[in-house]
Amino acid sequence: LLESDPDSTIVLAEGAALHNNLFIRADILVITPSTKTIKLVEVKSKSVSRGKKEKATSTILDDMLTKQGLPKAKWTSTFYDLAFQTYVLQCVYPDYTIVPSLLLVDKDATVDQSGINEWFTVSSRYFMCEFIRLLNF
Repeated sequence: LLESDPDSTIVLAEGAALHNNLFIRADILVITPSTKTIKLVEVKSKSVSRGKKEKATSTILDDMLTKQGLPKAKWTSTFYDLAFQTYVLQCVYPDYTIVPSLLLVDKDATVDQSGINEWFTVSSRYFMCEFIRLLNF
């Protein structure tokens, strides 16, 4: 698959990788053979907030990390999962740069278009294709 068209970008939902006895199924993999890059996207339904207006300098990471830079308890398993998936992909694709990322719900985000819920239908295959198209990967 990676050698089929080196100038294209490949998007895989639920992409699997196996290294020895280590197996992962990544939520989304965006593979760009021309730059030898794999973006690993871990999708979580956990929501995050940038905080109240008086904390305008806070970031989403402030909600995820302690002052020492360690994951807060509620995020520990998420970071371990992402780190494990990154490790396995690095083992399977040693010539590629793996870029891990989290896709989270932003509680503070607003949308100026009504009826967005009507863009989606409940059909697992169609939903994932439309979701990826809307994210413009």
